[in-house]
Amino acid sequence: MNECTHIGLDVHKDTIVVAVLRPGTTEVDERVIPNTPEAIRRLLAHHDPLVTHACYEAGPTGYDTQRTIAALGFGCDVIAPSMIPRRSGPRVKTDRIDARNLARLHRAGELTSVCVPGAAEEAVRDLIRVREEVKCDRRIARQRIRSFLMRYGKRYPGPRDAWSHRFEVWARSVTFDEPLATEAFKNLLSACFIRDAHLAEMGRRVEEIAATEPFAESVARLSALRGISTLSAMTILAETCGFSRFADAGSYMGFTGLTPSEHSSGASRHQGSTTKTGDRHIRRVLVESA
Repeated sequence: MNECTHIGLDVHKDTIVVAVLRPGTTEVDERVIPNTPEAIRRLLAHHDPLVTHACYEAGPTGYDTQRTIAALGFGCDVIAPSMIPRRSGPRVKTDRIDARNLARLHRAGELTSVCVPGAAEEAVRDLIRVREEVKCDRRIARQRIRSFLMRYGKRYPGPRDAWSHRFEVWARSVTFDEPLATEAFKNLLSACFIRDAHLAEMGRRVEEIAATEPFAESVARLSALRGISTLSAMTILAETCGFSRFADAGSYMGFTGLTPSEHSSGASRHQGSTTKTGDRHIRRVLVESA
């Protein structure tokens, strides 16, 4: 039997379902505590940090619980949800069952943990991800403008209606018979131009961060590769959280989801498209760069 106490946590916004699996037993002590640092501190007060290890699934609550537990001197793994073994038979899922399974699978060594970034690394990563979301918002805003123009029969007089500076100049000059329609269109344009300004500002900020340590040298190395710019290099670095944690190129490919899927049995072997598991942000950047 494992001589460590394993604690499975099912973490939610307001509560944490706790399952404590002590050494030498298969019985689990279950309880529900508030999701506060004080409640976590009281939970771990009667445990020895040297022989106690906690874990919980990665989710919308982020890494705050892990950092709280680590600050108390305890080990805590954040588990990749897609890598948790699941039986196909049971049709019942509850928070208590999830916490219990985490504790038992963690003791069996069947769980895969994710890399927990430092606070500064996570902040840079969030800035880059927010920029990506704003870029998606701008694309949607441009689609709304095109749809609005098409509904009113307004066609760009140029050879191509791809979004460009000339298209923007023309769109600013478009008017409609109904004043309210003109007002609605101006609001759509304003929403698009605001996102343009946000993207430009965040792009400048990322460029500034890329010129400072600890990113400057790594960004310079990655930018030497064809197809990779400063922004792409920063995305790769922020999402990877250190290349040294990967033993070889194959493991990194698995992390990015760029390995081929496979379904083989006996003498037959079939490889399909890429698995598309893992970090989608790195996968997008690498595919675009290639």
